[in-house]
Amino acid sequence: MEPDYDFDVFVSYTRAPPVRDWVENHFHRLLLEWLAQSLPYEPRVFVDWEVEKGTQWRLEIENALKRSRGMVAVLSPAYFRSPWCLAEWGTFRERETLFHMRTQNNPRGIIHPVAFSPTDLFPAEATEANPTELYLYNYPVKAFAETTKYLEFIDRMKAVAVLVARMIGAAPQFADFPLMKPAPAPPAATRQRRSYDVRL
Repeated sequence: MEPDYDFDVFVSYTRAPPVRDWVENHFHRLLLEWLAQSLPYEPRVFVDWEVEKGTQWRLEIENALKRSRGMVAVLSPAYFRSPWCLAEWGTFRERETLFHMRTQNNPRGIIHPVAFSPTDLFPAEATEANPTELYLYNYPVKAFAETTKYLEFIDRMKAVAVLVARMIGAAPQFADFPLMKPAPAPPAATRQRRSYDVRL
Protein backbone atom coordinates (compact mmCIF):
# COMPACT_ATOMS: atom_id res chain seq x y z
CA MET A 1 0.00 0.00 0.00
CA GLU A 2 1.25 3.47 -0.89
CA PRO A 3 2.10 5.71 2.11
CA ASP A 4 -0.36 8.49 2.83
CA TYR A 5 -0.77 11.47 5.09
CA ASP A 6 -1.19 10.96 8.84
CA PHE A 7 -2.60 14.45 9.47
CA ASP A 8 -4.78 16.94 7.66
CA VAL A 9 -3.34 19.98 9.44
CA PHE A 10 -0.08 20.81 11.21
CA VAL A 11 -0.56 23.72 13.64
CA SER A 12 2.57 25.88 13.67
CA TYR A 13 2.95 28.49 16.43
CA THR A 14 5.51 29.87 18.81
CA ARG A 15 5.47 28.30 22.26
CA ALA A 16 6.16 31.68 23.85
CA PRO A 17 3.30 33.29 25.81
CA PRO A 18 0.77 34.71 25.14
CA VAL A 19 0.51 32.85 21.81
CA ARG A 20 0.71 29.35 23.29
CA ASP A 21 -1.97 30.14 25.91
CA TRP A 22 -4.30 31.51 23.22
CA VAL A 23 -3.77 28.49 20.97
CA GLU A 24 -4.37 26.09 23.88
CA ASN A 25 -7.31 27.90 25.47
CA HIS A 26 -9.24 29.00 22.39
CA PHE A 27 -7.86 28.61 18.87
CA HIS A 28 -7.12 24.87 18.74
CA ARG A 29 -10.48 23.79 20.17
CA LEU A 30 -12.52 26.01 17.84
CA LEU A 31 -10.44 24.97 14.84
CA LEU A 32 -11.16 21.30 15.58
CA GLU A 33 -14.86 21.88 16.23
CA TRP A 34 -15.57 23.90 13.08
CA LEU A 35 -13.22 21.98 10.82
CA ALA A 36 -15.25 18.88 11.70
CA GLN A 37 -18.30 20.77 10.34
CA SER A 38 -16.46 21.63 7.11
CA LEU A 39 -15.16 18.16 6.18
CA PRO A 40 -16.99 14.89 5.42
CA TYR A 41 -14.81 13.08 7.99
CA GLU A 42 -13.23 13.70 11.40
CA PRO A 43 -10.17 15.94 10.89
CA ARG A 44 -6.72 14.88 12.06
CA VAL A 45 -4.92 17.91 13.46
CA PHE A 46 -1.37 17.77 14.80
CA VAL A 47 -0.29 20.07 17.61
CA ASP A 48 3.03 19.57 19.36
CA TRP A 49 1.74 19.25 22.93
CA GLU A 50 0.23 15.89 21.94
CA VAL A 51 3.74 14.42 21.55
CA GLU A 52 4.30 12.11 24.51
CA LYS A 53 7.00 13.06 26.96
CA GLY A 54 10.04 10.88 26.77
CA THR A 55 9.70 10.31 23.00
CA GLN A 56 12.12 11.64 20.42
CA TRP A 57 10.35 15.01 20.26
CA ARG A 58 12.30 16.43 17.34
CA LEU A 59 11.78 13.31 15.22
CA GLU A 60 8.03 13.32 16.00
CA ILE A 61 7.73 16.95 14.85
CA GLU A 62 9.65 16.26 11.66
CA ASN A 63 7.52 13.21 10.85
CA ALA A 64 4.32 15.19 11.45
CA LEU A 65 5.59 17.97 9.16
CA LYS A 66 6.28 15.54 6.34
CA ARG A 67 3.00 13.68 6.79
CA SER A 68 0.56 16.63 7.05
CA ARG A 69 -1.56 17.79 4.11
CA GLY A 70 -1.32 21.45 5.06
CA MET A 71 -0.32 23.88 7.77
CA VAL A 72 -2.15 26.48 9.83
CA ALA A 73 0.46 29.02 10.95
CA VAL A 74 -0.32 31.32 13.90
CA LEU A 75 1.79 34.36 13.01
CA SER A 76 3.31 36.76 15.52
CA PRO A 77 6.61 38.68 15.67
CA ALA A 78 8.01 35.90 17.89
CA TYR A 79 7.10 33.35 15.20
CA PHE A 80 9.66 34.86 12.85
CA ARG A 81 12.35 34.80 15.57
CA SER A 82 11.88 31.08 16.20
CA PRO A 83 14.18 28.71 14.25
CA TRP A 84 11.59 25.93 14.62
CA CYS A 85 8.71 28.06 13.32
CA LEU A 86 10.80 29.27 10.39
CA ALA A 87 11.70 25.66 9.54
CA GLU A 88 8.02 24.66 9.65
CA TRP A 89 7.02 27.63 7.48
CA GLY A 90 9.90 26.91 5.08
CA THR A 91 8.95 23.23 4.79
CA PHE A 92 5.48 24.02 3.49
CA ARG A 93 6.61 26.97 1.35
CA GLU A 94 9.11 24.65 -0.34
CA ARG A 95 6.31 22.16 -1.00
CA GLU A 96 4.14 24.91 -2.48
CA THR A 97 7.02 25.92 -4.75
CA LEU A 98 7.60 22.31 -5.77
CA PHE A 99 3.98 22.00 -6.93
CA HIS A 100 3.79 25.51 -8.45
CA MET A 101 1.28 26.74 -5.87
CA ARG A 102 0.60 30.38 -4.97
CA THR A 103 1.21 31.34 -8.58
CA GLN A 104 -0.94 33.23 -11.05
CA ASN A 105 -2.01 29.96 -12.67
CA ASN A 106 -2.54 28.18 -9.35
CA PRO A 107 -3.28 30.64 -6.51
CA ARG A 108 -4.17 27.91 -3.99
CA GLY A 109 -1.71 26.95 -1.30
CA ILE A 110 -1.25 24.50 1.57
CA ILE A 111 -0.50 27.10 4.24
CA HIS A 112 -3.33 29.00 5.90
CA PRO A 113 -1.83 31.76 8.05
CA VAL A 114 -3.74 33.51 10.81
CA ALA A 115 -2.48 36.76 12.31
CA PHE A 116 -2.22 36.80 16.11
CA SER A 117 -0.58 40.24 15.79
CA PRO A 118 -1.00 43.13 13.31
CA THR A 119 0.25 42.08 9.90
CA ASP A 120 2.52 45.11 9.41
CA LEU A 121 4.90 43.41 11.87
CA PHE A 122 5.46 40.43 9.53
CA PRO A 123 7.88 39.85 6.65
CA ALA A 124 6.52 40.56 3.17
CA GLU A 125 6.25 36.86 2.30
CA ALA A 126 3.87 36.33 5.22
CA THR A 127 1.64 39.31 4.47
CA GLU A 128 1.49 38.30 0.81
CA ALA A 129 0.05 34.95 1.96
CA ASN A 130 -3.06 36.92 3.01
CA PRO A 131 -3.41 35.83 6.66
CA THR A 132 -6.80 35.87 8.37
CA GLU A 133 -6.59 38.68 10.92
CA LEU A 134 -7.49 37.45 14.41
CA TYR A 135 -5.54 39.90 16.54
CA LEU A 136 -8.73 41.62 17.71
CA TYR A 137 -9.52 38.33 19.47
CA ASN A 138 -6.06 37.39 20.78
CA TYR A 139 -6.97 37.31 24.49
CA PRO A 140 -5.11 34.33 25.97
CA VAL A 141 -7.04 34.05 29.25
CA LYS A 142 -9.81 31.45 29.60
CA ALA A 143 -12.26 34.16 30.74
CA PHE A 144 -12.35 35.46 27.15
CA ALA A 145 -14.76 32.61 26.36
CA GLU A 146 -17.33 34.21 28.68
CA THR A 147 -17.44 37.54 26.83
CA THR A 148 -19.77 38.68 24.05
CA LYS A 149 -16.73 39.31 21.84
CA TYR A 150 -16.11 35.56 21.86
CA LEU A 151 -19.18 35.12 19.67
CA GLU A 152 -17.49 37.27 17.02
CA PHE A 153 -14.37 35.13 17.39
CA ILE A 154 -16.43 31.97 16.81
CA ASP A 155 -17.81 33.47 13.59
CA ARG A 156 -14.26 34.22 12.44
CA MET A 157 -13.21 30.67 13.27
CA LYS A 158 -16.10 29.26 11.25
CA ALA A 159 -14.73 31.15 8.23
CA VAL A 160 -11.18 29.96 8.99
CA ALA A 161 -12.39 26.35 9.10
CA VAL A 162 -13.97 26.64 5.65
CA LEU A 163 -10.73 28.04 4.21
CA VAL A 164 -8.64 25.35 5.92
CA ALA A 165 -10.94 22.63 4.54
CA ARG A 166 -10.35 24.01 1.04
CA MET A 167 -6.61 24.09 1.72
CA ILE A 168 -6.71 20.40 2.73
CA GLY A 169 -8.45 19.61 -0.54
CA ALA A 170 -5.63 21.31 -2.48
CA ALA A 171 -2.91 19.07 -1.01
CA PRO A 172 -0.84 17.18 -3.60
CA GLN A 173 -0.56 13.42 -3.56
CA PHE A 174 1.71 12.24 -0.76
CA ALA A 175 5.39 11.96 -1.65
CA ASP A 176 8.79 12.13 0.01
CA PHE A 177 8.63 15.89 0.50
CA PRO A 178 11.69 17.99 1.40
CA LEU A 179 12.03 18.94 5.04
CA MET A 180 13.55 22.16 6.35
CA LYS A 181 15.38 21.87 9.66
CA PRO A 182 15.91 24.66 12.19
CA ALA A 183 19.21 26.46 12.04
CA PRO A 184 21.54 25.25 14.81
CA ALA A 185 21.82 27.53 17.80
CA PRO A 186 25.13 29.40 18.05
CA PRO A 187 27.51 27.91 20.60
CA ALA A 188 27.21 29.32 24.07
CA ALA A 189 29.83 31.87 24.93
CA THR A 190 32.43 30.44 27.26
CA ARG A 191 34.00 32.53 29.94
CA GLN A 192 37.73 32.70 29.36
CA ARG A 193 39.99 32.29 32.30
CA ARG A 194 42.11 35.25 33.10
CA SER A 195 45.81 34.65 33.20
CA TYR A 196 47.72 36.47 35.82
CA ASP A 197 51.41 37.30 35.64
CA VAL A 198 52.36 36.79 39.22
CA ARG A 199 55.87 37.84 40.04
CA LEU A 200 57.32 37.26 43.45
